[in-house]
Amino acid sequence: NEVNVNAGIVIADAGNIYLSVSSKGVLLSKNNGMSWTNVNQGIPNNFLSPSPYSMMKTASTLYAGFDMRVWKRPLTDFISSAKIPAAAAPTDFSLDQNFPNPFNPSTNIRFTVPERSDVRLAVHNMIGQEVAEFSCGTVNAGTYEQTFSGAGFSSGIYFYTISAISKQNAERMFTETRKMMLVK
Repeated sequence: NEVNVNAGIVIADAGNIYLSVSSKGVLLSKNNGMSWTNVNQGIPNNFLSPSPYSMMKTASTLYAGFDMRVWKRPLTDFISSAKIPAAAAPTDFSLDQNFPNPFNPSTNIRFTVPERSDVRLAVHNMIGQEVAEFSCGTVNAGTYEQTFSGAGFSSGIYFYTISAISKQNAERMFTETRKMMLVK
């Protein structure tokens, strides 16, 4: 089906097509343009001509810009089951550099495990003494963050180490150490 309209902006996303049309506002097609639904409820009539100058869609809201004015509408108003892409599952173990670094008095340590694993995170001083331990226990696949407070420690270089053992394959182990600096 072809329809001749004075169309402005087109946004296609997850099987939905959003179209700005002069004098009609914003239309939505859920079937590749075979049929269209007017979704511009709440747009004042004096906004509609000309068509929106700009349109943008976030994960939860549709925005349309009309001559120095902005209209917004939650997608839940007209999409009954918005598809939110699942985050990609991690494939490898990793230990990120702490942030901020240097830090005072606390910093965040982020790590990733690709499968259910027993995880231990430890902090050591320059001479190898363990000064803090975070027994994370058994965690599912994902990315995690632990906060380390250096409030009771002196300025200097410290090392943090992750040890992880897969619950599915005990031979799959991971250990990594990184350096961080506490500056007071």
